[in-house]
Amino acid sequence: MRLSVGLTSNNPIELMTGVTSLVDSRPEGSLWVGEDMGGRHDLFALLAVLMARARNTRFGIGITSPLYHNITTIARASALLAEVGMRAFRLGLGIGGLKELAKRGIKVEEPGNALSDAY
Repeated sequence: MRLSVGLTSNNPIELMTGVTSLVDSRPEGSLWVGEDMGGRHDLFALLAVLMARARNTRFGIGITSPLYHNITTIARASALLAEVGMRAFRLGLGIGGLKELAKRGIKVEEPGNALSDAY
């Protein structure tokens, strides 16, 4: 049976590494990490740490926002994770939490167009 787990970047590293070990013990397991803006861990650094501890797990970012990170930064970090991980890596892009963006002074007038406008 495949196991797919989703967590956010605001969880303690002990929990994240423990869940990674559990997922890694299953065939074809996957771990998706969503970004908590302003949370405890940098999303890309966290995924690099988790990927270094796993052998069989597929990883994904679900999601990060080009309204919060420069699109070039997202592309470069994701390319490195895909190269270093030597396993399936998926990148999920989205607007992000509108309330969290607003707290950071990022106003989204039309969410449907905001993602394509970020490129």
